[in-house]
Amino acid sequence: MGEIDVDFGVSIEKDMSEREMVEACVNYLNLPPPRKKYAKREPQAPYGMLELYKYYVKEQDAITKKTRVQILLITDQRKNKNFWKEGISR
Repeated sequence: MGEIDVDFGVSIEKDMSEREMVEACVNYLNLPPPRKKYAKREPQAPYGMLELYKYYVKEQDAITKKTRVQILLITDQRKNKNFWKEGISR
């Protein structure tokens, strides 16, 4: 679970729905960091491959015009140093 701040004003200009905008944010989190100069291996995404499960629009900030969105994500990595606990095995 996480929270992101989304500017839905940009999505209106680009004719994107609310869900497409949230999925674009999740896809941005799936990008691996840039490769270092002399690195031999390709960098991996820090959270694994994230998949959007559900999202809830919480509140809008009147000053910055950004909306807080609570997202529930599924990752393909069972153990990850960025998360608290170990996931269930399937």
